[in-house]
Amino acid sequence: MKINLIVIGKKMPDWIQTGVHHYQKQLPASLNFNLITLEAQKRKGKNSEHIKELEGELLIKATKGSNLIIVFDECGKQHSTKSMTHFLSNWQKKWRPCCFAN
Repeated sequence: MKINLIVIGKKMPDWIQTGVHHYQKQLPASLNFNLITLEAQKRKGKNSEHIKELEGELLIKATKGSNLIIVFDECGKQHSTKSMTHFLSNWQKKWRPCCFAN
């Protein structure tokens, strides 16, 4: 199973990079985890809605070829670690590419 974590912003704080690498090491090699960072749009002189649209288009392009796209959103439904593990375990049996976007 291939899992891509797609984030916007090339310059992540050290604590985020450390956390991603820490958890990446704990994943089974069969998951084929990749971190994909997309360039953030320049914000100077642009309205926030336009920036969201442009970055949304970048995310959509980056998820091409994925059968499952999970988007993290503060307004979305919250899942426990246990429920996500169960969900991913079932999805892994199907061997389809999966993308997480934030």
